[in-house]
Amino acid sequence: MAVHTKGMNASSELASMEIEARKRAKIQVANLLQRPDQLEKVEQIRRRVARRKGSVEAMLKSAIQSQLDGVKTGLTQLSTALKDIQEIKQNLDEVDETYNTIAGLGNKLKGIREENSRHSQLAAAMDNLTHIFNVPEMITKCTDLISEGKLLHAHKFLSELETSRDELLYELHRQASQSPTDRNMVMQYFSGLENLSKSLSKQLFLILERTIMSLRMEPTIIVTVLRIIEREERLDTLTAKRYEQMNLPDRPKKWREKAFEVMESSVFHRIEGTQMGDRTTDKMWLVRHLEVTRQLVLEDLRVVKTLCEQCFPPHYDIVNRYTKMFHDGISQHLNEVVSQGLEGNEIVSLLTWIRDYTSKDLMGHPDINIDVSKFAPLLEPQKVKELQNQYVQNLRNNFREWMSNSLKTDSKDWMKDVAPEADDKGYYNTTLPVLLIQMIEQNLEVAATIDLVPNVVSMCCEELKEFSQTYSRELSSYREQHLINRSVPQYFLLFVIGNVNNCLTFHDFASTDLKNRAKEQNISEDKFKLVANAFNNLASGLCEYLLEEVFMDLEPHVQELLTKKWVASKNAVDTICVTIEDYCQDFVHLKDLYYDFLLEKAERRIAKEYYKALFARKIMFKSYEERCPVAEKIIYEGEQLSQHFKKLIRKKKDVSLFDAMPPLAEIIKLRDTSMMSLEITDFVTKYPDVKIDQLVSLLMMRGDVGRGDARQLVVDCLGEDHDLKARDKQTKTIFSQLGP
Repeated sequence: MAVHTKGMNASSELASMEIEARKRAKIQVANLLQRPDQLEKVEQIRRRVARRKGSVEAMLKSAIQSQLDGVKTGLTQLSTALKDIQEIKQNLDEVDETYNTIAGLGNKLKGIREENSRHSQLAAAMDNLTHIFNVPEMITKCTDLISEGKLLHAHKFLSELETSRDELLYELHRQASQSPTDRNMVMQYFSGLENLSKSLSKQLFLILERTIMSLRMEPTIIVTVLRIIEREERLDTLTAKRYEQMNLPDRPKKWREKAFEVMESSVFHRIEGTQMGDRTTDKMWLVRHLEVTRQLVLEDLRVVKTLCEQCFPPHYDIVNRYTKMFHDGISQHLNEVVSQGLEGNEIVSLLTWIRDYTSKDLMGHPDINIDVSKFAPLLEPQKVKELQNQYVQNLRNNFREWMSNSLKTDSKDWMKDVAPEADDKGYYNTTLPVLLIQMIEQNLEVAATIDLVPNVVSMCCEELKEFSQTYSRELSSYREQHLINRSVPQYFLLFVIGNVNNCLTFHDFASTDLKNRAKEQNISEDKFKLVANAFNNLASGLCEYLLEEVFMDLEPHVQELLTKKWVASKNAVDTICVTIEDYCQDFVHLKDLYYDFLLEKAERRIAKEYYKALFARKIMFKSYEERCPVAEKIIYEGEQLSQHFKKLIRKKKDVSLFDAMPPLAEIIKLRDTSMMSLEITDFVTKYPDVKIDQLVSLLMMRGDVGRGDARQLVVDCLGEDHDLKARDKQTKTIFSQLGP
């Protein structure tokens, strides 16, 4: 009934699928024949549909056939598996029956097993007897084999003899009553083995000392040595287990451990052997030594990297071991070199070599490319710090010596009857700044190679500041010699100008070049400002020397201002202008900054002297007719001096220090004293720091106003507390600088 129901369901599904297929076919035909002209293609469409149908039917047949073949294969394999399982089950049953029949066989064969053990011991004893009887001959033969370099054969005989000895000692040890005499007799009989073992080990370790060389020329000998060492390691382990209650002679040998010690010692001696001189015979000894060491280590590690792994057992991890040996050997040797003491650039050479140790020049070379970061540093950080401090201190001492010598050489040039050299812009300079700055730059480049730029820059700033004081003292001595006899040295003025320009060079170097390096290294700028200020102050002091030189010539003419002689002649100011202009023929060789600075100081000093002369009452007038020409002359000379300095000073400015001379002259010239208050008030408005006494002196010079009236007039205009108020005002003019 169920089968019938399933059949009906299948038929129903087929009918439903056929109806659905017909519907889709109608839709497809309708889509293909939408226009009348498409009826002509009905036959063509029919053939295309027939081909497609045939293709689909073929694919279905192929898929069904493939499924049938798979099912058939699966059934065949299941049938075979069933047969195999049945056969295995049968065999297991037979094994079980057989095992049950031989359960008591072990007890029956116990006697045979004991007898076999006795016979095995007898065979071993007979074998040992063979060796025992031939001990002297075998020792001699083994010695000959070692001499001939047949190490594997020699080791085979040695191992057999040692085994025989150890077995005899073991048997003696097992006896209930142990006799020291028997043990001593055995040891005496085999006494040659100890020397034989030492002879073989000596030969093996001698070869291992030359491992690198042997790997290049005859790697098989290294393999032979390692095979012997590994055999001995296994014998150490076996004898330790078998004879754990005994103290066997010459065991354990630990040849592998000794082999590593020998190789490590060999590496250290290879590195140490590259030193072929010292500073007594060659100043460049350390540079050459480090370069030879670099080449040796690089070449040896190439051999280790390419050949060692092929010859050494994997568990030796020989590349890493050898790398550590070389690293530790280099470290030990460098520490010895440092402990012997380093001088000058030797420290730079060493620190540079350590810095480049991990670069492509050595450990980072493409042929080896070894990471040494897992090892301890070549030198401890504290020792590196000590070397750096020593280098900076040595450099400081050298700087002081170089600066002192350079200054002595330069100061000798100052005394010569040859003018200083001028640069392409006509500015005088000496060789001093060039020498010192070149020296500093060169040492900073060296310091950059060992990461000491901050330390060296800081030290340079300190030494330059100290040097500025030494430089100042030398120039002061130079000036004192000149003051004794102004004609000596001949070019005093020009060399002072050159040294002013030197100071500006040092100033710019400190505030620009060194400061730029400070920005790169995050160094505080305060040190550079101190150096720049020190040389700026020195340059200002030298400008005072120049100014004094000028005013020593001008002093008589300055003293002549506002005197009766001055009234009768106009030579004083003319001479002052001509003299300053004449000096400017030399001053033009000053750099712009100090040229203007010097002339502005000269202008200020002349202005001060002129105003002091005005207020000093060197002359007194009796009438307007006397005052008027003098006032006009003051106005004229004020304009003359103002224009003269404007012409000479390169930096243009609208205000002149001589601008106060015309209004002061007007106060002197004023005929109507009732207007005096207005003139004074107007003047004080422009020059609020002028003092009451200065104006009183000016009024008294007129000759028509007494001291009391003059003071009263000024006080009425300005107030009694004018001087106190003027002192607190921010606006300061030249009158504040004239003194009391």
